[in-house]
Amino acid sequence: MSLSASLRRNQTWVRESKALLWIANLSWSSVVLLIATLAIMTIQVARANGGHLTGHAPKALPPGVLALDGYSDRLIVLSNCAWVFLAGFRAVRMRKPLEN
Repeated sequence: MSLSASLRRNQTWVRESKALLWIANLSWSSVVLLIATLAIMTIQVARANGGHLTGHAPKALPPGVLALDGYSDRLIVLSNCAWVFLAGFRAVRMRKPLEN
């Protein structure tokens, strides 16, 4: 996020910074989503085990527990990869050809 904001101050990146900021915000939002899904899953596992958590990870999730945290993990990775791809693509596109 801070890199996107600092690129916005550079005149050559002003046009491209809006998309970079959007993807950076998606990355932060996916971290918040991960925290929320982990909390929901922890509560559901505790309810399934009679109100307490076990000292070890179960081999399989109990019935009624939604395993959504894997999707939020993937969203974090995809949004970070998308930011790097977009920044690199725009940097290559903005690069001027070498003059002899």
